[in-house]
Amino acid sequence: MSRRLQIEQTAELLGVKLSIKRCDIEREFMDIFNKLVIKYDKKQYPDSIFFFNDDICYMELYTKTNDLYCHYKHIWSVFEREYSMEYDDIQAIIKSQVEQHFKMKPITPKIDCVSLLGGAAF
Repeated sequence: MSRRLQIEQTAELLGVKLSIKRCDIEREFMDIFNKLVIKYDKKQYPDSIFFFNDDICYMELYTKTNDLYCHYKHIWSVFEREYSMEYDDIQAIIKSQVEQHFKMKPITPKIDCVSLLGGAAF
């Protein structure tokens, strides 16, 4: 059971109305993003910038199209599970955060259901 669902159920039992604020969702994304390290290999992947946490690739920015591929398990599903967000809402929050904080415009966040780089370091 997700943290959000537990909180919602507890609030319901107590008769308290909850509202998930955009700042909570933005903070969640920044918590994930701040743990990432940028890596690139211009020889093997000339059009990509990778974002790693340990040896797991969380995101790939494909610079030819400005598509930002996000690891499903480690990024996308967090927002589905914890905040009950839909695809378009997750895409919008990632887009706004990356464009606002990292001045990367324009980008199009997308789910990468298959682990980026096989989930390994390069």
